[in-house]
Amino acid sequence: MTAPQAEPTTRDRLTATALSALGQADFNARLGHVFEHSPWVAEAAWAARPFASLDALHGAMMGAVVAAGPDATLALLRAHPALAAPGPLTPDSVREQGEGLGALGLTEAKTLVESAPKAIKEGVNKAEAEKIKAQIEAAGGTVELK
Repeated sequence: MTAPQAEPTTRDRLTATALSALGQADFNARLGHVFEHSPWVAEAAWAARPFASLDALHGAMMGAVVAAGPDATLALLRAHPALAAPGPLTPDSVREQGEGLGALGLTEAKTLVESAPKAIKEGVNKAEAEKIKAQIEAAGGTVELK
């Protein structure tokens, strides 16, 4: 008798190829929650498709945060005021703090905010660059094409 197979995790089911093939609405529905209270990050990252890997997708999302500028980055960080509150963290928060922005110290967070602007995609043709620019600006970011 074989043991029952565990249900695949969301990460197992959502490959970079599958995510790259999604339309913007489906992409946002699947990933808009990744940066809590900030679905604009997924909206902006969608323009950087196709993603060669999940790490490339993560890079596009982080790039969207950086490209959005210091005000949007601070708004994202401020959307989580309870992170600095005294008291125990929820199990989800404990897991997330080891994985994301919450793992940054104050100096690292300040450096992240002050490092904007930063290149998020290089070596693209003008049409693709304009498309990415439009997506980021629609999500509230500012873009300078070089």
